[in-house]
Amino acid sequence: MRKKVSLGAVMALSLALLVSTACFAPVLASVTYYDHASGGGVTVINLEDHQPPAKIEVAHYDRGDHGVGDYLAVSTLQFVPPLGKFVWVTAAVVTDSPSIAAFWKDFVLAGLPGAPATVLLVKHWELQVFRIGKIVFASWALQIPSPIVTLPAGCLLFRGYSCAQTVHSVAGLPNGVTITLDVKALNAHATFLCPAWKYCGPVGEGDTTINIGLDQWITHT
Repeated sequence: MRKKVSLGAVMALSLALLVSTACFAPVLASVTYYDHASGGGVTVINLEDHQPPAKIEVAHYDRGDHGVGDYLAVSTLQFVPPLGKFVWVTAAVVTDSPSIAAFWKDFVLAGLPGAPATVLLVKHWELQVFRIGKIVFASWALQIPSPIVTLPAGCLLFRGYSCAQTVHSVAGLPNGVTITLDVKALNAHATFLCPAWKYCGPVGEGDTTINIGLDQWITHT
């Protein structure tokens, strides 16, 4: 039986702390930004004798309100009292696009509870994400710090193996941001290479995916 693509795994650019938008008061105006990613991947790096688990999300944007750019997000498991459980919370965002960096720092992440996420603007050669068919490759030539984990320089190779499935999701954040995603995703295997940790091998815990097309609308009310 073909395994169903996990909704939680295909939410590239997911910010945890999801709550119902019904808890916010009505507003008079809102602004929406649109981006399209031609490829991306999501996996969890959880290696014994290293740091706590980290969820890694990568994407290459080929068009949209912020133009062309590569993106990498690191999320960590944090306990959120209102939810009464551990959820993935964005800890660091890395991009080679000044527009995307400013957008996430000042528009998406601003006003969220907890420790502020690290937002890094890097050179084009320091972060590369691309897709060929069912293969997504991401490499970063710098150490990525965050309040909980530090991800050394390395690379990820995603290999999709299932048929693509379309997933639609809408998530509301406590700061009034709503993220709407239409993702064409596949289950995948991921290989992580990290010279600093002297590791080259598989990662992921059954929730690794790639996307071969992602339409994203982010609205702030």
